[in-house]
Amino acid sequence: ENTQQEHGYLAILLTLTQTLILAAMMAFCGAAPLKINWSIGPYPDALSEFGAKNPYLMIEMKEWWRCFTPQLLNTGVVQLLCNAYVQLETAAFYEREWGSRRWGIIYFCSAVGSTIVASILDPNTIGVSSSSALMGIFGAKLAEILTLTIFDTFYRRDGAAFQHLGGTLCSLVTVCLFCAAPHNDWSGHIGGLATGFFL
Repeated sequence: ENTQQEHGYLAILLTLTQTLILAAMMAFCGAAPLKINWSIGPYPDALSEFGAKNPYLMIEMKEWWRCFTPQLLNTGVVQLLCNAYVQLETAAFYEREWGSRRWGIIYFCSAVGSTIVASILDPNTIGVSSSSALMGIFGAKLAEILTLTIFDTFYRRDGAAFQHLGGTLCSLVTVCLFCAAPHNDWSGHIGGLATGFFL
């Protein structure tokens, strides 16, 4: 196991932050009925109040901080549990492998890239994208696997490419299942994946 550090500190910190923010949203704003939010979470207006992607406020009110805050929000408990599992399992392993600095740069850039893409493709929607930055982590891992497969014969011969590719694709599919969650930016997932891949 080739890792630079013992724990995925940023992945743990992000998961705790996302959990606390969802708890605060639900404490202050209540839980929406399942027909409005099947992810067992707050009403849509609470998401905007807590920093969801809102292109109108980003442009007209100059609330540029919304480029990053959607990554800290989840539509509800179901999405949070799924993202926390992937974040603390696969993404934390990549942080241990790459180091917190590199992982943090990829996560942050993917967060901003995903919000920009989502604002362009879905300008009339309010949305959260806690899993979009995770998509950037997986995009970066896919780029790493592709690069090593092309240029490193030992990596190909060892079979590590298929093992890493399988784990990454499995996590990617798990995160993508929540693209259909209410107020979850599907376009942000595309933006995060592309940003991470090209970093």
